[in-house]
Amino acid sequence: MDDAQSLTPRAHHSGGEGTAYLEFPDFSLPDDHPRLRFAPYGVSAVGYDVIPRTSPLRRLYEWEALLGLITAVLDRGPIYRYGDPFGALNLSVMGDGDELQWHFDQTDFVVSLAIQSAESGGDFEVAPRLRTSTDECYPAVAKVLAGEGDGSSP
Repeated sequence: MDDAQSLTPRAHHSGGEGTAYLEFPDFSLPDDHPRLRFAPYGVSAVGYDVIPRTSPLRRLYEWEALLGLITAVLDRGPIYRYGDPFGALNLSVMGDGDELQWHFDQTDFVVSLAIQSAESGGDFEVAPRLRTSTDECYPAVAKVLAGEGDGSSP
């Protein structure tokens, strides 16, 4: 954790409002459509390019045994590290008033490690298999975005 603390001054902050889909919204949709449900966000991030090669966080990310474990757990065939020099590994830094709205990551999977407990708040919610490759399941997504559970029950 000391390593992460030492990197926090290098974090870049962004904030505003966005949708769970992390894309430009289609305003031709009905006003109550899940793709038009906006929520605030505020977060700082330290990018991969800034994290020193000697950092325990970076060494963990680059550790072949961890990649092998994740590959075995997912059982999807070979996986590869993200090639983006900024986003391959990032350290999210949350300060007072920061929040990250409920959202869909734009990759097949994400490995998130919480390395420090929040003093308050800090809920991390997951709604596994909420959508499918053939159905966006908008009614279930709307329930999740409204804070009505994980979308699994009618």
